[in-house]
Amino acid sequence: MPSEFPIRASPIISVCLHDSQRWSVRFLTLACRFSALVCAAYPRFVTTPEREWHLEDEQQHPRRYAVVDVETTGLDPMSERVVEIGVIQLNSSLEVESEWSTLINPQRYVRASHIHGIYNTDVAAAPTFAQIASELTELLSDRIFVAHNASFDQSFINREFARARLYHTIYGVNAVCTLDQSRIYCPPGSHSLIGLAQRLGLATHQDHRSLSDARIAADLLRYYADCEQHGQRYCSQAMSRRGTAVYPAQWLTAQPWQA
Repeated sequence: MPSEFPIRASPIISVCLHDSQRWSVRFLTLACRFSALVCAAYPRFVTTPEREWHLEDEQQHPRRYAVVDVETTGLDPMSERVVEIGVIQLNSSLEVESEWSTLINPQRYVRASHIHGIYNTDVAAAPTFAQIASELTELLSDRIFVAHNASFDQSFINREFARARLYHTIYGVNAVCTLDQSRIYCPPGSHSLIGLAQRLGLATHQDHRSLSDARIAADLLRYYADCEQHGQRYCSQAMSRRGTAVYPAQWLTAQPWQA
């Protein structure tokens, strides 16, 4: 018995098909041929269930990373200020290229000292954010922004850029959150920076100072990359605390930030 939708319909069978069915067959045939042509012309275009990227671009422009941590006077970026920032630059192999940190004068009373151990006397002679903004921009430019609870660090840095009248914006597509990625590569338990370091046996540094926290975040990124390389995932998709989807290996699909 002939197929109801033959790819190459004979004239006799075609007569038996309705006009709409014949158009469906023709469209499907053309779509299949076009797909085959695309795949043949672009064999280096790789598709994953989560994202797509071009391996040739990756080879010509290797991904580099800036692992960031900020210490602040509070939790609200609209009213609180940054008092310290640390940046660790990593190459495409996640090896350290440079480390940088500075105290920042928030031009207001320092709170949350019981968390980060930074007091008014420590920042009295420190530069303001506006004074270090250009250097920070250079450190972050053309790199993927990495942080633990990245939206927190992003929001504070973006707000400080705006106060300094430097209208740079670090977007979600530029960032990788090591907290979110922990839900892919780690079983349930503490997902805090120190909690994860202890659970995974990673070296812990001085608590809640920007550079030491950035070092732990860099160690977590390396751990996730090693898990991904060996096909070790706790799950293939998760949900962030903000209710957004989290996919594996997002450090391979994030876009470098351009100032």
